[in-house]
Amino acid sequence: MTEVNNIDIVLYHYLRALSVKVSRGTVRRLLNTPLGDSIRSISDALDVLHVKNEVYQLPPHDYFPQLEAPFITILKVDRNQFCVVTKKDDFIVEFLNGDGKKIIHR
Repeated sequence: MTEVNNIDIVLYHYLRALSVKVSRGTVRRLLNTPLGDSIRSISDALDVLHVKNEVYQLPPHDYFPQLEAPFITILKVDRNQFCVVTKKDDFIVEFLNGDGKKIIHR
């Protein structure tokens, strides 16, 4: 299965979850950098929008339960590399993939 990086859609939905008003065009413009589809370009775009952000590489089993939604992550359960986790608890993870599609993983 081919990975698709639609980070503009992921970042747009993340910003919406944070109640940041921004157009899709602005998000696309902020991500149109030589860094391409990377977590660095997402972080740089958030910096420009004055949205506090931090990037970590964490072991999923140790830290995932401690994270509060919403956040952007990489989940290997979908063909899109990046996604926005919008809700989670001990049994369900709800996320939006790079197509903007809501997926519930139990």
